[in-house]
Amino acid sequence: MLRQLLESLSGQWAVHLESRVPRTELYEARIASSNPSLGFFILLISSAVIATLGLISNSTAVVIGAMIVAPLMDPILSLAFGLAVSDGKLIRRSAVTVGFGVLAVIGTASLLSWGLGISHVQSEITGRTSPNLIDLGIAIAAAVAGSFSMTRKHLSNSIAGVAIAVALVPPLCVSGIGITLGSEMLAVFGRGTVAGLTNEIAEGSFCSFWRT
Repeated sequence: MLRQLLESLSGQWAVHLESRVPRTELYEARIASSNPSLGFFILLISSAVIATLGLISNSTAVVIGAMIVAPLMDPILSLAFGLAVSDGKLIRRSAVTVGFGVLAVIGTASLLSWGLGISHVQSEITGRTSPNLIDLGIAIAAAVAGSFSMTRKHLSNSIAGVAIAVALVPPLCVSGIGITLGSEMLAVFGRGTVAGLTNEIAEGSFCSFWRT
């Protein structure tokens, strides 16, 4: 009687477990993401332009927009997945895609900042040059959120938030801007790239081990 009363008052509220994405489906998605396409590079270069302009103009909103557009997280997740399941072919293919993507972003940011004649830095730029334990904490929390979202159906809407939390394009753009400001500035700015890459790899590894 009490149970019926509680169900009536709560509208039969209950916690349910989302169904998992099948292993084969997850594997196929990672394989597909390891192969770049024309759209991949168009979105990547566009996000690099947006992020670079946002960093130069010191606009947080514009930088966040670039994080959402950037597709670089997919091949990095494929690389981490390949490492988790010991798939050598997937690891090599993903690494090449990530490498070309990184070069494309840094090159785009460097050319754009050189063309605009940048001679000083803003807080949005300097804020991405000092990785610390907070960045590691962000990586771990994003990894948990990303892994659970990607391995459970009907939770894909959360991926955008994960992409914003660990986006690698803005730190890469900072490195590209650093190239135009001299070797000393590049050495400092390069630390931001290391922090961003650490975040992405940590997320991918968590995602892979969670599922496997």
